[in-house]
Amino acid sequence: VFNIAEGRGNSRNREAQVPAVLEMLNIPYSGSDPQCLSICLDKPMTKKLVAAAGVPTPKWKVLTSNEQIRELARDSFPFPVFLKPAHEGSSKGIHLGFRFETPEPMIEVATVLLGRYQQPVLAEEFIDGDEVTVGIVGNSSPKVIGIMRILPRDKRQNFIYSLEVKRNWEELVDYECPAQLDADILERITDFSLRAYETLGCRDFARLDFRVSPTGTPHFIE
Repeated sequence: VFNIAEGRGNSRNREAQVPAVLEMLNIPYSGSDPQCLSICLDKPMTKKLVAAAGVPTPKWKVLTSNEQIRELARDSFPFPVFLKPAHEGSSKGIHLGFRFETPEPMIEVATVLLGRYQQPVLAEEFIDGDEVTVGIVGNSSPKVIGIMRILPRDKRQNFIYSLEVKRNWEELVDYECPAQLDADILERITDFSLRAYETLGCRDFARLDFRVSPTGTPHFIE
């Protein structure tokens, strides 16, 4: 089976449903196994494991209640902050207006997200820099097959590769592959990507997303 199934429902384990059934029936399939897929759809869990492996990732907090949202607004969490559902993929819940400089509007939108998606909200430090995506294939000796940079045609700061941008990509962005970044940055992206791939137990193929800070540090996103 060439597995591209997303599963059903909105649980963080839904992408593991089909490969779990295939394993039970002893049917070979492509891609990662149920454990890896469950972990990688859970953005906070993925960030914990990748950070433990020494890969930089933006600071984050998981919000599961209105009280936690208000606490985030009161503590020393670094702004600007970006909000996203904690257990979604394909840019679901990633919107242009979800970057916040101050707590007040963040509180309102985070409260709406909790209700709309019926799952935790991830509040993440916003890294203002290049958006980069990395393709990896392989198992015992995985290899980076490409590093692509997403270049906004509108050169204003605070670019967000949002659902709106992806739906209108032909007019809003250019894709630069291979990415024209400094050799040392590309080397770090490659190292961090392979480290994350192996730490998470990915198999056959994967895509990893990074934001490169103005100082040249690649930060793993998901």
